[in-house]
Amino acid sequence: MGEENRQKVEEMSEKPPSRGRPADHSWGIGDLFSNRPFIISALYICTYFTGISCFVGVVLAYVFADAQAEDWEQSHYTYLIRTFWLLVVGCLLCVAIGLTLTALEFEVIGLALGLLSMLGLFVVTAVRTVFSMLNSARKKPMPRPRTFWI
Repeated sequence: MGEENRQKVEEMSEKPPSRGRPADHSWGIGDLFSNRPFIISALYICTYFTGISCFVGVVLAYVFADAQAEDWEQSHYTYLIRTFWLLVVGCLLCVAIGLTLTALEFEVIGLALGLLSMLGLFVVTAVRTVFSMLNSARKKPMPRPRTFWI
């Protein structure tokens, strides 16, 4: 009887098999801090709270893009640089549309259209940034790094 109880205890204390993640794709928090595209994406996300951290992110993206990097990292740098310029040019266009319509005596429509287009731009750039962040955590290249869409 004692032998059977010992075997049951050993069976119960065995580690269950891991589900869903192969051993070669495991990563820890330290891996994320050494992942340069992930850091740039995090800076872009912080822009929604600070307003200026995207400038640090794009400078880092340009610097890292010039350095030797793996192919999957290069695709992220291209994607993140384009995300920055999409945000800058989009903001300028939204402000121009809003101010133009306001100057043409369409104050409410100009303000509403400018704000709605700015909100849409912020959503698109946030989705692009999170998409890059998720792929960089897995060390996968961006599928279409030269696109201005998602």
